[in-house]
Amino acid sequence: MDLGTVMKLSVDFDDTYTKDPLLWDAFIKNAMSRGHTVYCITARSTEPYDTDEVYDSIGLLVGRDNCIFTAGVSKRRFAWEKKIKIDVWIDDSPEMIMDGRVTMDGLWIPY
Repeated sequence: MDLGTVMKLSVDFDDTYTKDPLLWDAFIKNAMSRGHTVYCITARSTEPYDTDEVYDSIGLLVGRDNCIFTAGVSKRRFAWEKKIKIDVWIDDSPEMIMDGRVTMDGLWIPY
């Protein structure tokens, strides 16, 4: 069986994974069985109130080390600084990949 080219995939957590965890669990298991590496790169902070839910769900599949918390910083830049080049991004807010959270009058624009 030809497994194709191995990829590094990122699945966002809030409003992506959380919208249908069973779908994403099946996708992640299938991707990993084919040799792909899956990360959860989220704009959440590294505070326990933000990390626990991630670790206790998608983190059980991808592993804690593959859960990355950017605290609103550009996801692509944050991953790049960790020497991770994501091939495919799955995210309900694609602007978060390039730009991170944008502020307007000092307020966070919700993601």
